[in-house]
Amino acid sequence: MKISAEQYICRVKGKLSTELDGETVILDMESGGYLGLDEVGTCIWNNIAEDISVKKLVEILLAEFDVAEDVCWSDLELFLSDMVENNLIHLSCR
Repeated sequence: MKISAEQYICRVKGKLSTELDGETVILDMESGGYLGLDEVGTCIWNNIAEDISVKKLVEILLAEFDVAEDVCWSDLELFLSDMVENNLIHLSCR
């Protein structure tokens, strides 16, 4: 899935999450499925509690973690695509 800097990310309503020792577990009450997030995934999840642009999220990740911008974009695109496929987030254009 191609993701652009101008798109906005928002969480799908009705997902429960909890953070334990810097990691997050997200539970989908409808499907009964769950997803575990590492430190980076937890940072992303925490920053998308409110609508945020992909561009702003990349800026946050670059400031928080020691990662090259191209690697950040590539990894974020994969992560967000997986989150969309698991019905945890929506991507939209404003």
